[in-house]
Amino acid sequence: PIPVPIFVGKPEGNYPYPFAGYAALSGTTACRIDWADEERDANAITLARFLSELHNTPINDDSVTLIPRDHHLRADCGRWVKKTEERLRKCASELSEFDLESLISAAYECAEAPLYEGSLRWLHGDLYPRHLLVDSERKICGVIDWGDVHIGDPAMDCSIAYTFLSPVGRSLFRDAYGAKDDAFWRRARYRAFHYGAALTEYGLAVGDNAMVTMAKYALRNAICPDRIP
Repeated sequence: PIPVPIFVGKPEGNYPYPFAGYAALSGTTACRIDWADEERDANAITLARFLSELHNTPINDDSVTLIPRDHHLRADCGRWVKKTEERLRKCASELSEFDLESLISAAYECAEAPLYEGSLRWLHGDLYPRHLLVDSERKICGVIDWGDVHIGDPAMDCSIAYTFLSPVGRSLFRDAYGAKDDAFWRRARYRAFHYGAALTEYGLAVGDNAMVTMAKYALRNAICPDRIP
């Protein structure tokens, strides 16, 4: 399930923004759980099927001009890779377990992937483990925080295959999601470097150790080969 608005408010007085209230979805965010890889990977096919359905949801031609686009240019990996490098270097002491130059080199390699030229698809827009809800059996039971929903490059959402799953789970995810070219997965992989760098910096700034642990997991998987034997 995803959140469904129950109460919708309009800008009024000193508050200039629209807002919405939702019924609470039960579960724990995936970034707060100490996972075994086998537990993560048990969710791979569910995640892949969820995103496949989302990304293939028809777009109403009559309202397409009103639908948000990728105004932050998230899918233009080359535009952001220098910032990713800066964040990785800034957090170098925390990332001492990694070969920093290898991380940076791999991020640049992925960022050189061609831009998406396919049809625009519905996206969550900011999908990483903090926005997954997990039940008591460690199964994905909800997807939250849809504030960045837009139409754009579906590879951006598929970065969850790197930020949350092990290489084994990622292989399952790729097979269940459906065939995509190498450039698609390179863009998805770059987005994992982006999250790994940004969330390490953020987690350190606010003292959120779980966030830093999640970010390092993303970096470890982003540096791994895409396929395993």
